[in-house]
Amino acid sequence: MREKRRYFREKLLQPARIEFDNKEPSGFISHGSYDAFIVDLSMNGAYLLSPVAVDPGRRIALEIRSQNGLPGFRLPAKVVRCTRRDKNDAVPFGIAIQLEEDRRELAALLAQHILELYRTVLQSHMN
Repeated sequence: MREKRRYFREKLLQPARIEFDNKEPSGFISHGSYDAFIVDLSMNGAYLLSPVAVDPGRRIALEIRSQNGLPGFRLPAKVVRCTRRDKNDAVPFGIAIQLEEDRRELAALLAQHILELYRTVLQSHMN
């Protein structure tokens, strides 16, 4: 049976940063920021690989970094699920998040990412 999704998922393996504050108690982390990788991204949420576990329900900020010189940005999100993948991995946790902000900025970033991929493919075929 096919999984039904409201939004298309863009497959990525892009560096990002998970930022926390100490305003909310957590069983794992109370503050700071950690490097992560975005595995896929949609207009509604994302799936991340992280070196640290994060409590479901925890509010975070996801800092998306641009790889092509364009400015990155931060999106408020809520952790939906956190699972241990393999304790021997450098990034042993999988984190599903739900975005909590106006999605126009995210749509612009996804459009820029897709255009940049298209340009890269065109340039490689022209050389």
